[in-house]
Amino acid sequence: MSKSESLFVQDGNIFTPTSYAHGPWGTHLVHGGSTGGLMAYVLEQCAPNPDMRMVRTTLDMFRPVPMAPLRVESEVLREGRRLQMVEATIYAEDKAVARSVGIRMRKSEIKVPEKYQPSTAAPEGPVGLPELKLSGDAQGERLPGLNSNLEVRRLHGFDGKGEGCAWFKVPVPVVEGVKNTAFVHLGIISDFGNGLAQLFLPETMGMINGDINLYLHRDPRGEWIALESKATMSETGVGVVNTQVYDTDGLVAQCHQAVMVQIR
Repeated sequence: MSKSESLFVQDGNIFTPTSYAHGPWGTHLVHGGSTGGLMAYVLEQCAPNPDMRMVRTTLDMFRPVPMAPLRVESEVLREGRRLQMVEATIYAEDKAVARSVGIRMRKSEIKVPEKYQPSTAAPEGPVGLPELKLSGDAQGERLPGLNSNLEVRRLHGFDGKGEGCAWFKVPVPVVEGVKNTAFVHLGIISDFGNGLAQLFLPETMGMINGDINLYLHRDPRGEWIALESKATMSETGVGVVNTQVYDTDGLVAQCHQAVMVQIR
């Protein structure tokens, strides 16, 4: 693997993950956040239209994404005057492993009563909150993998109680030599609602998510993004993690993830 300080090295439509991209399940699998960031990057690059903005993205992760060269194909599904749909698919050895669809809508300048606008109230922080290390060695040194290279400031969560709130920053670019845009930064962090709101029930080992669905009010501003997440679970062992996404100016987006428990 490349030693580049990025999640992926791009060569045309081939994206090779580096040691920064793997997840907590092992060094052979790409982190869901890395996958989310890569998909956000590709969707943003696909047929951009300055008169439109991205309002919704879906990411379906239906197979494990291996730490191997990945081919990513994108296309415009619909090009309309008011609405555009774009799609990206990740292939590993010609097998589709994840797919994402984005919707852009035409922008308009209108006046909106304050009660209908997104909230400007943001969670406390990030300044003044202690840093949480999601992984690292005994000396606190950051190790390979995405979890080790996040900056996290926690209010609560990551404790198996099914809810949490924390601020996140990703100092590593998704693609070598390309600074993360606000949208790509959000694509990485949107995966962490499930980790923040992990629910540990008797005889289970927490939850895994198979998708990420984002509804965007606007792009985040600044370096930090906060997630306020809560899990709900049915007695069939499947549920949803609902997340409010903030920057320091207020509400940015809403994120929803379908989850299932892992039985011991």
